Amino acid sequence: MEAQAHLDEEDLPALLGLAVTPLGDAAVDSMARGVLRALLLAHPRCLARALEHDSPQVQRAAVHAAASLNAAASGAQDALESLVALARDARQAEAQSELLLEALTALAQLNLDMLRQADALAVFRTYLAHPDTLISGVCLSMIGALQDCQSLPALRELLDRFAVAGKGCSDLMCEAPLWNAMDALSDLAVAQCPGALEELARHMRHPNATTRRQVHDALASHGEKALPLLVKALRSADPDMTIMAANLLGRIAHKRGVDAILDGLESGHLATPNQRFAAYEALGRIPSLTGKMYLLTAWESESDPAGCIALVQALESQFVPAMGERLVGPVLSADPARQAHMVCALATASAPPLLHAMHGVAALREKIVDHLLQEGDPEAIARHRACLESLGELAAAQRLAARQDEPPAAGRHTRLLAIDDSAAMRSFYQGAGPGLDMEVLVAEHGQHGLSLLNAGAHVHCVVVDMNMPVMDGITFVRHLRSRSVFRELPVIMATTESTAEQREQAVQAGVDEFLKKPFTMHALQSTIARLLHT
Repeated sequence: MEAQAHLDEEDLPALLGLAVTPLGDAAVDSMARGVLRALLLAHPRCLARALEHDSPQVQRAAVHAAASLNAAASGAQDALESLVALARDARQAEAQSELLLEALTALAQLNLDMLRQADALAVFRTYLAHPDTLISGVCLSMIGALQDCQSLPALRELLDRFAVAGKGCSDLMCEAPLWNAMDALSDLAVAQCPGALEELARHMRHPNATTRRQVHDALASHGEKALPLLVKALRSADPDMTIMAANLLGRIAHKRGVDAILDGLESGHLATPNQRFAAYEALGRIPSLTGKMYLLTAWESESDPAGCIALVQALESQFVPAMGERLVGPVLSADPARQAHMVCALATASAPPLLHAMHGVAALREKIVDHLLQEGDPEAIARHRACLESLGELAAAQRLAARQDEPPAAGRHTRLLAIDDSAAMRSFYQGAGPGLDMEVLVAEHGQHGLSLLNAGAHVHCVVVDMNMPVMDGITFVRHLRSRSVFRELPVIMATTESTAEQREQAVQAGVDEFLKKPFTMHALQSTIARLLHT
């Protein structure tokens, strides 16, 4: 330490000599490297000379020191320019790749204003498509950090190349460059580079599940600015694209999204059960009187079981007692088949105002209690019992209490983990549990599902959605299969996706069976039975 305190530029030749030709004594050589580093940082002009040295050993030592360069130090700009020149002139031969990576990494750790002054952007642009994914990854990251709008055309070309080369790609080494490129594009969109947000929207249906999640998260983060692009996607002829657009409009929750969704529903463009389901959920997330009124109108005619659940879940968040008559009346006047779907959907409710409205009408109360007694979902029974007791409907509450006191069915030791970001789908799975003779655990996304399993939750089967925020279904399955204890756990993927490419990725990840949304409880039951050999 005392030697380092008295370092001067005259000491540089001797220290460089020790770097080129070490003495062979590990302790002495280590101390010499430390002293050299201290001198290079104390005297940036020495650092510049070392970076320009002919010896790779000296250059490497200088590069390591340069990562800690003080921008305010005298001669720092000279040292930075030498580091930029080293990276720019490095040969792309395999022998130089390690030094190039170290030089780029050192540059990436420096002050952004320093990098702009030294024109480091030109270096990062040079290696955007480098075959070494670590090198290209650093450059892509810095293109985004430096908000280099001029790199957008090169980034667009790179993404198109990845889309072709990465078909069926499930290996981290071929996926990482794609993810880095998409992160850079997201940064350019944040910087409001012209065309960057449109380029993001172009990849809404990207075949790579993780990349698709990146795109969706980025678009949602832009809020109102992304609305015109999402409205355009909502009008697409591709049903899968319209569903994704509706989901994102719901996540953004801007009132302008309501008009676009209602236009799609009323024009018949959003006509399939999956499209209506996504539209109802989106409307439920956006506070709007117009949207609320449409949901009540749709409740009068919706015949799809999952659609009915989506309507109830959407109305829950915006329900007021004045809506009670419009909610109850259609149930009592519906034909038996549709009435059964509506009662099943109402049984998933949890908001007290909605529970009070349905149980305030004797005829509907009886139907809901009968349904709960037949299906026996413990959580639903507990919610409805508490509501009935608060209303003073003690006879109906006692019927549910008697069911709660019954011992569990013999098959209920079997557990299903259902993972879906849709509240309506989670309610569907929970309601299906008794009919499946299974206890159902639910999670909102893949990371949540992994957390439950890692915390010790014991399950016999998993059903997981494909497209979710935080962690998508395919990524979840890959993590699951990476642990030996879960390699044989049966996994079903439920999705609205219609492309064979998505199915292939899921199979490669380790999915055993598929359920195409919308599906019935019978379809879920038969698929689980097939996997569990029951």
